[in-house]
Amino acid sequence: MSDRWWLYRGGNQIQWGRNETPLALLTLFTETEKVADKHWLDVCERQTSRLYTADDAALQAEDEIFLEEVDPSRTFGYLAKVSTIRRRLSLMGFTAEACRRELSRGIYEVIEEDQLGDAISVLDLGGVVSNVPKEEVLDRALQAYEAGQSGRLDDPIEKYCSRYIEVFLESGVDRRVLLALQLESSESNDEVWIDLHDLYFAGYFESIDNITQLAVDELAVSVSSGGPIVVVTEGVTDAEFLKSALDLVAPQLSHMFRFFDREAGAELNAAQVVRTLRAFAAAGITNRVVGVLDNDAAGRAAARELEAKPRPSNNRYFLLPDVPYGESYPTLGPSGDSNLDINGRAVAIEFQFGLDVLRKENGEFAKVEWSGPVASIGAYQGSLSKADKAYVQKNIRSFLAGASPDHEVDRDSWSAMRALVGSLLSAAEPESFPGQFYT
Repeated sequence: MSDRWWLYRGGNQIQWGRNETPLALLTLFTETEKVADKHWLDVCERQTSRLYTADDAALQAEDEIFLEEVDPSRTFGYLAKVSTIRRRLSLMGFTAEACRRELSRGIYEVIEEDQLGDAISVLDLGGVVSNVPKEEVLDRALQAYEAGQSGRLDDPIEKYCSRYIEVFLESGVDRRVLLALQLESSESNDEVWIDLHDLYFAGYFESIDNITQLAVDELAVSVSSGGPIVVVTEGVTDAEFLKSALDLVAPQLSHMFRFFDREAGAELNAAQVVRTLRAFAAAGITNRVVGVLDNDAAGRAAARELEAKPRPSNNRYFLLPDVPYGESYPTLGPSGDSNLDINGRAVAIEFQFGLDVLRKENGEFAKVEWSGPVASIGAYQGSLSKADKAYVQKNIRSFLAGASPDHEVDRDSWSAMRALVGSLLSAAEPESFPGQFYT
């Protein structure tokens, strides 16, 4: 008798396995998404550890009846929305497009090796040969494989197609490749449930604590996808504000990112971000690293410097996004006050939380002050004064302290934060997933 696990989308079983812990799939969940029936766990503990004494005959009989009557399929595992799992898959590089390309090309290779031409021919139960174009094999295989999970697969043509999926899984292809396609057209609010009760009862887990983290640790070979994404900013305040925005806009993804420790007290700048990214690249760091540069003249100059030398694909950066209110914003220069476009010249993290936080007590906006030109890009560098920056940062902290995803999400503060977080997620999303051959 084998030890099994099952994966469900909605009420439909879509994958299963035996005699293994589904490490790759577990990296898609967090410990907050764990479902654990305490009564069932207690009974399992007594049963497997033989904790009964001579005086526990009644309890043992009660436990045995409980195990016979309970439906164990929802007693221990992890549960999350399709939309959440899809986004996590995407951040790991398992986009539906990439996974479809990978499996399709693999199927085409098998068909070519078997000299089947552009179609496979299958004899059905009526003795009629049906031709399935190779372009249709993957979709028919996916449908057939899922039907087979529930014992609903009778058609010999579909059964033949499903073998292509089974062959790839048996060869060790990452199950996240298959899952990305199985969730491609699913309803976002459907639930993805991984049932681990059989593995728990069989002793696969010494503890129910931190199973998902253990899965990440054991998949160290795939750390570039399952491990944390390291974010390098120009300063600890940038890290503080960006992390808070991520927690608010995409809380289901924030656990996948790590920011430099605020306690380290490292005050950086654009040049230091460049040096850090290059140092990580030279050291062969396998984690994905994302540098964050201000959308000002210094940041653009740093971006040009980064582009001048090659870096590995897991080493990325992005400039803070343009803000619409930056197209005509109050500035102070040698010739007096004027409203100018500050995008690309003075947009720091303080400009990523809407206009309200930029307004001072007297009703005026904190002005951008111009310093010298940055020769490499032919533009002047602008910034807020030290006093104004401190005031705006205080406003941002006040806003963040009172913000929640269900509160005033239509304010321009939220629009700006969504653009900021969107830029981070786009920069973090890899071009391919670990082991992908067909890029």
